[in-house]
Parts: sequence; structure tokens; C-alpha cells
Amino acid sequence: MSEAKLAALLGEPVAMDREVRARGDGLRDRSIPPVGHATPIDTIVDAHLLALGGLWAAAGHPNSLFALTADELVQMTRGRVAEVAE
Repeated sequence: MSEAKLAALLGEPVAMDREVRARGDGLRDRSIPPVGHATPIDTIVDAHLLALGGLWAAAGHPNSLFALTADELVQMTRGRVAEVAE
């Protein structure tokens, strides 16, 4: 993820924990399921995902995953598609 691209899209500063990013660990503990929130969240779907055949999304637990397409992810989350990858 490009913090600069995401910040420009959101209109506010964005910072990811650099230590976690450098190690590449700890992300599972910080992942957020794409659906099932009590109140809607602002979801950004990277445009590069649209080129992939299928995706797996977390369902709130490491043993609870579900398969879907990028288009289904956008529809389910009412997400905004944008290029935010580095």
C-alpha cells in the first residue's frame, strides 16, 4: 500500500506501523473483515485486485475465510476502487 496514494485519496494523513510493515508480521492481528460491521466503514479496494481471478477474505476469525471475486468484494462492501498499491 502506498501511504501517499491513500492519503491523497482520503484527504488526510495515513501512516502504517513501519515496524510491522518491515517485518511483514502482525498483519493478521490487525486485519479487518470486509463485511459484517455494525456501522458502515469506508472501504478502499485496490484496483489491481480486479485483475485477479478469485480472492479469499477474512470473516473475523483465522479459520473463517470465504472465496469471492473482486467485483463481489466491491459490491458487498460498497467499496471505492482506487490504485493504492505501491
